[in-house]
Amino acid sequence: MSAESTLRAEFPRALRGYAPEAVDRFVEEIGNRLDAMQKLLDEQAERTADLARATESAGAKLSAYVAKEEAIASALVSIEQHRASVAHENEQRAQEAHALAESVLEQARREATAIVVAARGEAAGLTAAAEAECVRQSERLESLRVEYEETIRHIRRALEAQLALLPRPGAATAELALTAAVAAPREGCVEAA
Repeated sequence: MSAESTLRAEFPRALRGYAPEAVDRFVEEIGNRLDAMQKLLDEQAERTADLARATESAGAKLSAYVAKEEAIASALVSIEQHRASVAHENEQRAQEAHALAESVLEQARREATAIVVAARGEAAGLTAAAEAECVRQSERLESLRVEYEETIRHIRRALEAQLALLPRPGAATAELALTAAVAAPREGCVEAA
């Protein structure tokens, strides 16, 4: 029964009954209340529908969030497992690299020791050869110095002999005559030849 049907309701008239105006006022008041309640009910129904739609939308979003959360949790677990695997692999590689580095370092030490020993031997040989060459060169230098001094003495004696042949001051004219006399027969010999 609606408020409108309540307001239009007709009652049969009887002799003994209620006053029609009072009944009409009461019916009108009841109809107005019913209208107000119907409006309130319609508003509540609309609100309920809005809330149902919002709840449905929130449920869909919540489902999407739950799915995302599960995907994130799964991804985090997978990432953690991968991280642990990579960390373990890196640790193994680091140990292998360390062992290889130790091996290479030991090999390098052995080779360096061999090179140093060979270099010392070669250096000792070169030093001995250099010292022997130094002795030879010193002996040659001494020989050359003696030869030089001997040559200087020889040149000095030759120069002194030549100086002795030179005329003394004042005897220049007599010597020139002698030189000319000695030179004249030579010139004749050259012409005869």
